[in-house]
Amino acid sequence: MKAIHLRSKKKLEFWLIKNGNEEAPVWVQDAFTAKGFQWIGPSSLRIVNAGGLIKINASAGDFLVFNGKYMKIVTASRFKTECRVLNNQ
Repeated sequence: MKAIHLRSKKKLEFWLIKNGNEEAPVWVQDAFTAKGFQWIGPSSLRIVNAGGLIKINASAGDFLVFNGKYMKIVTASRFKTECRVLNNQ
Protein backbone atom coordinates (compact mmCIF):
# COMPACT_ATOMS: atom_id res chain seq x y z
CA MET A 1 0.00 0.00 0.00
CA LYS A 2 1.11 3.55 -0.62
CA ALA A 3 1.13 6.63 1.58
CA ILE A 4 2.49 10.15 1.39
CA HIS A 5 4.65 11.68 4.10
CA LEU A 6 2.90 14.91 5.05
CA ARG A 7 6.05 16.94 5.72
CA SER A 8 8.37 15.80 2.91
CA LYS A 9 5.57 14.95 0.41
CA LYS A 10 7.44 11.76 -0.56
CA LYS A 11 5.49 8.67 -1.57
CA LEU A 12 6.15 5.64 0.61
CA GLU A 13 5.13 2.01 0.71
CA PHE A 14 3.94 0.62 4.02
CA TRP A 15 2.81 -2.61 5.62
CA LEU A 16 0.83 -3.06 8.82
CA ILE A 17 2.67 -5.71 10.82
CA LYS A 18 0.17 -8.48 11.42
CA ASN A 19 0.75 -12.23 11.47
CA GLY A 20 -1.34 -13.81 8.72
CA ASN A 21 -1.61 -10.58 6.71
CA GLU A 22 -1.66 -11.95 3.16
CA GLU A 23 -1.80 -8.47 1.60
CA ALA A 24 1.91 -7.91 2.14
CA PRO A 25 3.79 -5.92 -0.53
CA VAL A 26 6.39 -7.62 -2.71
CA TRP A 27 9.33 -6.29 -0.67
CA VAL A 28 7.85 -7.88 2.49
CA GLN A 29 7.24 -11.20 0.74
CA ASP A 30 10.81 -11.13 -0.58
CA ALA A 31 12.16 -10.50 2.93
CA PHE A 32 10.26 -13.51 4.32
CA THR A 33 11.56 -15.66 1.44
CA ALA A 34 15.16 -14.56 2.08
CA LYS A 35 14.75 -15.23 5.85
CA GLY A 36 15.19 -11.53 6.64
CA PHE A 37 11.78 -11.50 8.35
CA GLN A 38 10.72 -14.24 10.77
CA TRP A 39 7.76 -14.53 13.11
CA ILE A 40 9.03 -15.29 16.63
CA GLY A 41 5.59 -15.29 18.20
CA PRO A 42 1.99 -14.53 17.30
CA SER A 43 2.59 -10.78 17.58
CA SER A 44 6.35 -10.29 17.22
CA LEU A 45 8.35 -10.02 14.00
CA ARG A 46 12.15 -10.37 13.93
CA ILE A 47 13.99 -8.40 11.26
CA VAL A 48 17.55 -9.54 10.50
CA ASN A 49 19.97 -7.59 8.35
CA ALA A 50 21.81 -9.19 5.42
CA GLY A 51 24.85 -10.12 7.51
CA GLY A 52 22.74 -11.55 10.30
CA LEU A 53 24.46 -9.45 12.96
CA ILE A 54 21.65 -6.98 13.69
CA LYS A 55 18.31 -8.31 14.87
CA ILE A 56 15.38 -5.98 15.54
CA ASN A 57 11.99 -7.00 16.87
CA ALA A 58 8.80 -5.26 15.76
CA SER A 59 5.36 -5.66 17.30
CA ALA A 60 2.08 -6.38 15.59
CA GLY A 61 0.18 -3.14 15.02
CA ASP A 62 3.30 -1.17 14.07
CA PHE A 63 4.02 -0.18 10.48
CA LEU A 64 7.00 -0.97 8.27
CA VAL A 65 7.59 2.03 6.02
CA PHE A 66 9.78 1.69 2.91
CA ASN A 67 10.88 4.64 0.77
CA GLY A 68 12.46 2.54 -1.97
CA LYS A 69 15.86 2.49 -0.29
CA TYR A 70 15.41 2.31 3.47
CA MET A 71 12.89 0.62 5.74
CA LYS A 72 11.92 1.75 9.22
CA ILE A 73 9.51 0.69 11.95
CA VAL A 74 6.92 3.31 12.85
CA THR A 75 4.34 3.13 15.63
CA ALA A 76 0.70 3.31 14.62
CA SER A 77 0.17 6.69 16.29
CA ARG A 78 3.21 8.22 14.59
CA PHE A 79 2.20 6.78 11.21
CA LYS A 80 -1.27 8.34 11.53
CA THR A 81 0.14 11.78 12.35
CA GLU A 82 2.97 11.80 9.78
CA CYS A 83 1.46 9.99 6.78
CA ARG A 84 -1.70 9.93 4.71
CA VAL A 85 -2.76 6.72 2.97
CA LEU A 86 -3.23 7.00 -0.79
CA ASN A 87 -6.33 4.99 -1.66
CA ASN A 88 -5.97 4.68 -5.43
CA GLN A 89 -2.31 3.71 -5.68
